[in-house]
Amino acid sequence: MAEVLLINPPESTNKYRTFLNVLAPPLGIAYIGAVLEESGISVRIIDAPALRMGIDEVVREIKSESPKLIGITCTTPMMPHVSKLIKKIKEEGIDSPIVCGGNHPTFCDEDTLRSGADFVVRGEGEITFLELYRTLENGGELERVKGISFLKDGGLFRTAEREKIEDLDSLPFPARHLLPMDRYQALGLPHRFTTMIASRGCPMGCSFCASSAFHGRKLRIRSVENVVDEIEHVIEEYGIEFITFMDDTFTLLKNWVERFCDEILRRKIEIKWGATARVDRMSLELLRKMKESGCVALFIGVESGDQEILDRITKNVVLDQTKRAFENMRRAGILSIASVAIGYPGETRRSIERTMKFIEEIKPDYFVASIATPYPGTRFYEEMKESGLIVSDRWEDYTLFKSTIKCGELEPEELEKLRYEMMKRFYLRPAKILKMLRRDGWKSLSVIKHLALAKLVS
Repeated sequence: MAEVLLINPPESTNKYRTFLNVLAPPLGIAYIGAVLEESGISVRIIDAPALRMGIDEVVREIKSESPKLIGITCTTPMMPHVSKLIKKIKEEGIDSPIVCGGNHPTFCDEDTLRSGADFVVRGEGEITFLELYRTLENGGELERVKGISFLKDGGLFRTAEREKIEDLDSLPFPARHLLPMDRYQALGLPHRFTTMIASRGCPMGCSFCASSAFHGRKLRIRSVENVVDEIEHVIEEYGIEFITFMDDTFTLLKNWVERFCDEILRRKIEIKWGATARVDRMSLELLRKMKESGCVALFIGVESGDQEILDRITKNVVLDQTKRAFENMRRAGILSIASVAIGYPGETRRSIERTMKFIEEIKPDYFVASIATPYPGTRFYEEMKESGLIVSDRWEDYTLFKSTIKCGELEPEELEKLRYEMMKRFYLRPAKILKMLRRDGWKSLSVIKHLALAKLVS
């Protein structure tokens, strides 16, 4: 039986799953699992969404495993489901301590603890979780473990902050052997797929970004050799054909990306890959080199087609840069995925129409529209809270599909309808459908179904 059981809990609504039909491996707990195994601790991972497991099934597996410590990863919209899972675990008489980690527990540690968790790991969890396990095993002083929160004498106790992991090369590769690697997919397409992360942190300062709030604004990046070694590893071990890099901004350092592409070409690795990029960090020359090394798609946070709104959320780009970037992606032969969010303060029906017309002008290959959502830990959340503009404290509403803040003239129901209409307007055009059929064949119908017809399941 495993000493530690790490759980990716049953999910409700996931932006990437709903729109892009992406089911990705939980890299966070896979990294923690790898660090624990490296220290001689036996680990099992339950990826409930991939295995299509509900709460009752997960609890049965926990009972049969009888681990010494349980770890659960958690995002904001998952919090109510995690609370139900914790309650069920305790109702079944399972007395293993429960640790929660991830973005939401980090910034809402007291809320998470009062929902039943015994400990919260704040921030990056690899070293903190290992130290917590050893301290519990040895009966040590919990107050000396950096980066955790727990309840003490009925009150919240936070230990000192854990330093960020500076040398990312020192981490082992994620423990993918503990995951159902045959279950993961992108766009519902039949290729062997996984995700990777080459860096942590982002200095760009967008007010809505929860990831940079979690990992910090200092960029820490792995060596090119270490990342390409991992690419070779996943190809050899799992037959991976497509990799998505989950970095906040993969193209932030041009020289690093150039050396990365050169190393793939030097080793003659055949792989298709995609990433997230900023429009001000992608020249035509760089895009062509990325294409040569296997890059087939880039996810771009366009956010809005209204310059005033872009300035308000400190995106620090201008619309002409976005136009040029999408033209350059077409010239380089790289597919583009444009993402926008509607419903920021000051948003109007006219500004939403400007955003839609801008999307039609830049002609991305794929398009995702969501609703501006203030996640705990972000500057956007603090601004909305201080201004009294948050209208929902139900974490299950924080899915990017529901309106959680006041938005001037637009009522929540109208905003949600407008988001859905934007998706239909983009995809359900004869010319668009024919273009996707010519490029991708009949499999594109599955993509259209998920992108254009996906609605929020409450």
